[in-house]
Amino acid sequence: MGKTLLQKVWDLHTVRQLPSGQTQLFIGLHLVHEVTTPQAFDELRANGWKVARPDRTFATTDHIIPTKSRQRPFLDVMAEDMLASLERNVRDYGIRYAGLDDDRQGIVHVIGPELGLTQPGMTIACGDSHTSTHGAFGAVAFGIGTSQVRDVLASQCLAMEPLKVRRIEVRGRMGAGVYAKDVILTIIRRLGVNGGVGFAYEYAGAVRDIHLKDPGPAPVDSWMGQSVAKWDGDTLVVDVTGLNDQTWFDRAGNFHSDALHVVERYTRTSADVISYEATIEDPNVFTRPWKMSMPLYRRQERNAQLMDFKCVEFVEELMYGQLRKKPLN
Repeated sequence: MGKTLLQKVWDLHTVRQLPSGQTQLFIGLHLVHEVTTPQAFDELRANGWKVARPDRTFATTDHIIPTKSRQRPFLDVMAEDMLASLERNVRDYGIRYAGLDDDRQGIVHVIGPELGLTQPGMTIACGDSHTSTHGAFGAVAFGIGTSQVRDVLASQCLAMEPLKVRRIEVRGRMGAGVYAKDVILTIIRRLGVNGGVGFAYEYAGAVRDIHLKDPGPAPVDSWMGQSVAKWDGDTLVVDVTGLNDQTWFDRAGNFHSDALHVVERYTRTSADVISYEATIEDPNVFTRPWKMSMPLYRRQERNAQLMDFKCVEFVEELMYGQLRKKPLN
């Protein structure tokens, strides 16, 4: 069986298996703020410990900033104490800090992706329950408590119980006025408040997005790549790049590299026929580009209906996965 995204990231960040059965997991990014860190830094000082990786630690102030005025000192004495403590700690331990007067300052889980700190395939920890939202960017992220904040500051690692993985399949397209937050709130309502305990959730779907405005280079290589389309007269031209080299090219077991480039052309030739042509180019495999073409027919029988087609994710992996260049098992 192939590995899930969680398993891949987990394995790449595993330092060792602990006698307790837990995993010592390296944390690629530690986000800190003023609320859950004062006691953690106090314990570092009491034990004479340093921050293990200041270069992988980023601090900001976001929880206790007054709505009406940022004038110091804050009227809320506890808020002022927490902010002053964070300012002293980042200064003493050489940690990057987006403070009140810094343009980068903001909600900790917004500025992580906004500043490019959050990256796909990264492990992330923060003393805040919303940390798992970085999973939307392909990261494995943990909301942790103050004692664990201390552990990450001191060692850049967490002792973690291995997580089970569940897949959530989201089908179809969202209707008008329905957004990602509505989808996840519906999922949470169905799972219940304890649905996430001990589990990591991965989301699946088989929708191929074709961009009509070029979003730029594909952010990551994937098995489906990135498709960008434009009209050339009556022909829809789809340019596919950003493909990884981990899948087979055909069922005969021929492979391609991550330099594979496919250009598809769809031309309507009659009311019921589309001419399809694909140009395949991979300088690491083929000596020259080559093409394949075929007509795509629409059924014309009387009362014919277009039935729903359920594309089962990774079914070809189950049937032909042994043909991979590097089989997942």
